[in-house]
Amino acid sequence: MANAGCTLGLANASYWADEVVLSPSNKYLWATTRARDNSSKGYISAFSLSATGEVSKQLFLIPTTSSGGAANAITPAFFSDELLALTDSSKGFVEIWKFSSDTATAKAVAHIDFEETGCCANAIWYD
Repeated sequence: MANAGCTLGLANASYWADEVVLSPSNKYLWATTRARDNSSKGYISAFSLSATGEVSKQLFLIPTTSSGGAANAITPAFFSDELLALTDSSKGFVEIWKFSSDTATAKAVAHIDFEETGCCANAIWYD
């Protein structure tokens, strides 16, 4: 029973957390979830933060284009609050997502597939 607390309530859960990261300006908190199997999509969400770092409100919650299961790692661009990379290690692709603070939503604006599956657990921005 020592491990019961670690799995309590997870047996029937459909999703689990993947990433939680701050935007470069610390104005937004990005979060992704992934499905417990590859047949369901994951989700991406953003929250606006107050000057003291408290969550002000959830801006959106939308399904990702990834396989969901072992995917949805996100990396914000270090130079902009508007861009982030999302990886799918199951299918082997990287997408660039663009966030619009005006409309409080985001969408995939670029996509590259890799021949090899199992790649792309995380992305980095390189200058």
